[in-house]
Amino acid sequence: MSTHEPLDGSVAFGRPRLSAGRACVGSAQELDYPGRAMTQRRAGKTIKVSVSLAKDDVAALKRRANESYGGNLSAAFGEAARWIRQQEARRRLIDKLGGPMLTPESAAAIDAEQAGGPRYEPKKSRRRRAA
Repeated sequence: MSTHEPLDGSVAFGRPRLSAGRACVGSAQELDYPGRAMTQRRAGKTIKVSVSLAKDDVAALKRRANESYGGNLSAAFGEAARWIRQQEARRRLIDKLGGPMLTPESAAAIDAEQAGGPRYEPKKSRRRRAA
């Protein structure tokens, strides 16, 4: 059998066609698909994961991705991961300082401040006239 004959005896445009359960050793030009047989390393510091989520959660992430990241779902997941890390860091700091856990209202105020919202400003005291 020559290198251009398919393993299952069929011919498709002069290239071998792979049968189920059979592998063909050769160059990518001899295969019916243009992809690579081995996975490529991911650029940068990212890793690929597979997750199963509720439909409502996926819909919320897709909405966020479309609104804020041009549809980039990975960026929406990254934002969620940053939020979780931020919450964990707050919890560690409070535990380290020995203080009580934040109330939901205090946590919301901190979130608003970090998001660039209105900041707490103490009331200005009246100045007394000097005599």
